[in-house]
Amino acid sequence: MDLRQMFRRPLFWIGLLLLALLAWGLSQGFVRIGAGDSSVGGKKAVLTSEFAVGQIMSLVVLLFYGFFVAVAAGLSVISDEESGVGQILHATPLRPVEYIRGKFAAVVAGFLVILLAQLAAMMFFNHVVPNAEMKEFQGPLNLLNYLKPALIFAVPMILFISGISLAVGTLSRKAILVFFLPVALVLFCGFFMWDFSPSWLDPRLNQLLMILDPSGFRWIN
Repeated sequence: MDLRQMFRRPLFWIGLLLLALLAWGLSQGFVRIGAGDSSVGGKKAVLTSEFAVGQIMSLVVLLFYGFFVAVAAGLSVISDEESGVGQILHATPLRPVEYIRGKFAAVVAGFLVILLAQLAAMMFFNHVVPNAEMKEFQGPLNLLNYLKPALIFAVPMILFISGISLAVGTLSRKAILVFFLPVALVLFCGFFMWDFSPSWLDPRLNQLLMILDPSGFRWIN
């Protein structure tokens, strides 16, 4: 029931539209993520390579999915309480762990559908209707170049944000904390995890930061 409800939410379709526009912008060159040497003759990863798709996944899931996943997961229990569903559930043999498991599974399944749609949009814009001016940066179609980075970077991040948001919403019953979580993650990663790399930084500390970065962007960068 929660999964059907998610497919009817404007939030779901707005997120899907934004990701489709992003896939189109990347294929046309309007949106870019710097990778490789920018000097003449320097090595560059083509837009459709496993590395480039990995960079896109590591950034996009936190920047674009983060808010939508947090709202869907974190407010699911809160909205049930506001609509009085809790009293009905208490009269059933449904256990709390089954209730939370169902909520979590619905959110994850819904955003995995969005992830598959995003990958389909990326393949469509990169290979079916590519920009002739971007031909230099587009390689041949290889499904693994899209599926492998999605499994390594996107799926764990969706699970992580869903789980944390659901826990915060369930334990606190405060929507403001749910909204704060994705903003805090973006600020923490954007201002510290991704860019903090002074010359005196110990390589072991750098490796630790790579492990702690939830998006994986520091590691792949």
